[in-house]
Amino acid sequence: MLDNKFFDELKEWFENYTREFYINEEDNEEIDLKYQHSYRVYKNINKLANNIDLSNEDIIIADIIGLFHDLGRFEQYKTYKTFSDSESLDHGQLSVKILKENKLLKKITPTRQEIIYQAILNHNKLDISAKITDKTLLFSKLIRDADKLDIWSIFAKRYHSREDNDKINLELSDKTGITAEIYQRVLDGKPVKYSSLKTVEDFKLIQMGWAYDLNFKESLIMLKERQFLDKIYQSMESNQAKEVYKKINTYIDNQVNA
Repeated sequence: MLDNKFFDELKEWFENYTREFYINEEDNEEIDLKYQHSYRVYKNINKLANNIDLSNEDIIIADIIGLFHDLGRFEQYKTYKTFSDSESLDHGQLSVKILKENKLLKKITPTRQEIIYQAILNHNKLDISAKITDKTLLFSKLIRDADKLDIWSIFAKRYHSREDNDKINLELSDKTGITAEIYQRVLDGKPVKYSSLKTVEDFKLIQMGWAYDLNFKESLIMLKERQFLDKIYQSMESNQAKEVYKKINTYIDNQVNA
């Protein structure tokens, strides 16, 4: 049965599991980043799930997805010393593998297990798979929104404090230019593959464009209230960024007030 006691048991397992990755001062900062991120995403998804009036059991499913969506990140960093999937492996797939190997969800029905697995598998993809059920689609949308909201918070803080290149870890040029193709795709509200990024400004621009990929009105409200886009935009200088920023804010206002 899905209840708060079961989720508390999962949280205890998570605490014990992640504690093993705190090995040395050099790596602990990166491990703690993902540990803290996991809890913030869990809180984000819990707020979103409550806002759309899900049942208590469905809220617990959302909470499990939020806490464990990045479970594979810890092993990924330990093995490869990177959080880049392109340079190592798909961390969503690794998260599901670890959940299954440890039989963490054995107390719940196979149907619910599959919802959790598929939502985690879809949280870090450019697009959600078209081969999932409507209920799994709902949870996939919830985790993608909750995840973005916290990623925005992390980078907005870094941009605001001018900790750009040494923290982004994407090996991008620090030139202020924006690639024409990326500018046009973001302006048109289209997704952009990370492999096409050339500068930090490109990365910032696509982060602003994530707003188009949010699925719930509450997510847009949280984005606006927390001023993440404002902080990202304030760290940029180009007129192209200004145009995109204005268009996205108009889009958010229209969606929130609809």
